[in-house]
Amino acid sequence: MRKRLIVATILAIAAIAFASTTLVDGALGSPPQTRPSIVSPELRGNNLIVEGADFDENATVYINYKKRETILDAESQGKVLMVRKGGKRIRFDDYSTIYVSNGDGQNSNGIRLFRTDALVARVIQFPVQPELGLIHLKVGGYLLVDSRAALSTDGYDRDFFARAGDQRFDTDDLRLYQVLREGETGFVISQVPFPNGGPQPPPIIWGLTIHAE
Repeated sequence: MRKRLIVATILAIAAIAFASTTLVDGALGSPPQTRPSIVSPELRGNNLIVEGADFDENATVYINYKKRETILDAESQGKVLMVRKGGKRIRFDDYSTIYVSNGDGQNSNGIRLFRTDALVARVIQFPVQPELGLIHLKVGGYLLVDSRAALSTDGYDRDFFARAGDQRFDTDDLRLYQVLREGETGFVISQVPFPNGGPQPPPIIWGLTIHAE
């Protein structure tokens, strides 16, 4: 009789524990966290404007991995952040990395910019820096494809993009483009086969959507 009571007690404890775990993981558990995302960083004067989605009220912009004082546009419904004088933190003649961290610790995708005295370009580092698949640019803005890690070619609409004349980027592995008009188009980056012949691994191909306004 005593053994049965002990077994029954153990089973009851196990059932309670299972029910508690189910409630925590189910209806009474915390909702899944939403990761923020960046679609477009832009310099407006000395200010940095970051557009994206799912920024919370405690979202913070990081520039080159340093936390910057950030203002959430209250009317944007979690889509626009501003860093006053953030443009001064964007390096010249070098890459700068921008990402957003929400108050719950969730980090966004990282975006890279390249700045010169004449322009600011959105950088695609093929194939080492994954992209979300949708890139927002401004008409007259610039896109820099860096394929030094894997030689590649680009497929694009020549009525939408034009190769820019900056000699620093007029190479096979650094290619600068300027947006000619508004709208949406595809942009495909395809890895070039290795020149030594022999068996080739499957090529890496990125298909991106470019939205310009």
